[in-house]
Amino acid sequence: MKVEILFFANCADIVGRRSVERTIAAGTTVGDLVEQLSTEFPAMRKVAEVASFSVNAEYTALDRPLGDGDEVAVIPPVSGG
Repeated sequence: MKVEILFFANCADIVGRRSVERTIAAGTTVGDLVEQLSTEFPAMRKVAEVASFSVNAEYTALDRPLGDGDEVAVIPPVSGG
């Protein structure tokens, strides 16, 4: 299965691009994907602890299973002044 992962703000800086496509195994959850990203990009681990995640433009929990063609967004906290 393939999913597209979108990165915003400092997440895009960590990964070095705004999106990537990944092939994942059936049964992979959002949390599994986050763990894979944190292993590949260690600085992502800290961000992932406070980030929100969405699948197909709907906020979701880490235990949500992913399907072929899903779009996963990693959304860091927003601060303002």
